[in-house]
Amino acid sequence: MLGQALTENLSPDNRLAALRRLLTTWERMVHLTLDQKALIAECRELIKWIAQNKAKRNRIAHWIWLRSTDAELFGWKHHIMPTDDKERPNETINKSDILEFSREIGQIAGRVAAAELQARMLPPFPKSSPGMLNVPGLASLLGPYLHREEP
Repeated sequence: MLGQALTENLSPDNRLAALRRLLTTWERMVHLTLDQKALIAECRELIKWIAQNKAKRNRIAHWIWLRSTDAELFGWKHHIMPTDDKERPNETINKSDILEFSREIGQIAGRVAAAELQARMLPPFPKSSPGMLNVPGLASLLGPYLHREEP
């Protein structure tokens, strides 16, 4: 619930930043086992991969691609309004590069799904903790969640 509240309706960059903050907060507030610490490290690696590959994904998804040869595409940035040709940066990409990137995305998606299943086994967030006041803004952020009834 807390994760959804912090990440719902945010841009991709803000979602990644919120997830990083949540991981740090979880480490500070809950005593984690070695397996749980490994899960946190895996989540950080996934976030890092996503951040590093965001621009590449956007180019592939949002550029207009035309076939140059059977193996190569060329593209330019899509504009709603026509612009001068000199303002359109051309980029060439091999179809095989797009296919390889889609395979990487599939692998990352599998790792994300596995991490999500493991995350369900994390201990519940504590209702109170001596260190809670050391996390700036956390008490006010978690107030509604800390006072709700357990099922």
